[in-house]
Amino acid sequence: MQQKQEEAGWLYKIAHALNCIGVAILFLLMLLTVADVVLRKIFNKGILGTLEISEFMMVAIVFFSLAEGELKDRNVNVDLLVNRLSPKSRAFIDAIVKIVGLILYCCITFAVFNYAALMKSSGEVSLDLWLPKYPLIYIIAAALIIFSIVLLFRMIVSLQEMWRLWTR
Repeated sequence: MQQKQEEAGWLYKIAHALNCIGVAILFLLMLLTVADVVLRKIFNKGILGTLEISEFMMVAIVFFSLAEGELKDRNVNVDLLVNRLSPKSRAFIDAIVKIVGLILYCCITFAVFNYAALMKSSGEVSLDLWLPKYPLIYIIAAALIIFSIVLLFRMIVSLQEMWRLWTR
């Protein structure tokens, strides 16, 4: 896997940068929440739009962390039955899962871009702060593009591993 990391170093750098942005957003979310609670307790008046901003931030945190999680193989795997199979069968199933995942997330990415365009054309804004929603949705779609590229990379690695096992 180390050789594969070197071959796609740019992808690891982008995924890591997105994850770092997600961590920074998480820190800002913590500060916002603490400030809102403190202001509510001391002055009996919170920060307007805290709930909306928190929702936006949580969505960004999730999508910004997907790519690095997949590259480091930290996303959820349910392999209770697959681990009992032969290495060839495991490699085949892994390749199929990666192909299906790539197709699924490419469709999701396309749908998110369409949804962002719909939000932009409709002019939908958040309730309290009147922030337009479409920029965040476009940012999420961009993060999904990176995640889809990571899935493509992982699929290629998986197919190479399957080919190696099946041809020896």
